[in-house]
Amino acid sequence: MVIVEADRKQVNTPADLKKVIDARRPGDSVLLRVKNERGTSFVAVQIPK
Repeated sequence: MVIVEADRKQVNTPADLKKVIDARRPGDSVLLRVKNERGTSFVAVQIPK
């Protein structure tokens, strides 16, 4: 599984993902678009408190 977007922003590197996560507060959610061998899907994850 590969993360291709976080909060509708393209993610090419771990640093790209970190920027999105760092802009959120603990308890907020981040919507990820992930790609695997079956296609793409969306996954919401909550930033730990």
